[in-house]
Amino acid sequence: MRFPTPTLLIAATVATTLAAGQPVLALTADEKREKSRLSKAWNVSMARKSAEIRFTFAEKCEAAFVADEPMPEPDLRITEEVEIDDDLIGMTVEEISEQYRLSSDAFDQSDRAVKDCIRKFRKRNDGS
Repeated sequence: MRFPTPTLLIAATVATTLAAGQPVLALTADEKREKSRLSKAWNVSMARKSAEIRFTFAEKCEAAFVADEPMPEPDLRITEEVEIDDDLIGMTVEEISEQYRLSSDAFDQSDRAVKDCIRKFRKRNDGS
């Protein structure tokens, strides 16, 4: 039986890795579930942080509108590293999914608040 060169190279690499005593890089099912749970928790933390930034901008925007000042520059970027919120660490996947739904709703509300304020400034600047 003949094997193509790439197959032989892969087999040799695997054999060398195993012979060197390096652990196999495959994750167990439990490790995959935990990695997925933590990934979902991080997504919740990102959605929460994004909503917080948008709500903060919307408040500044509304205050500027009321004070008849120019619209603040909309900087809605997350500039610092986001870590998983402490309250999510001990939660199950189902609880994290519920938190994701809530944080997504908050994000949607904050995004609408930002867009509404920007729309107010445009109407005022256009003379409508």
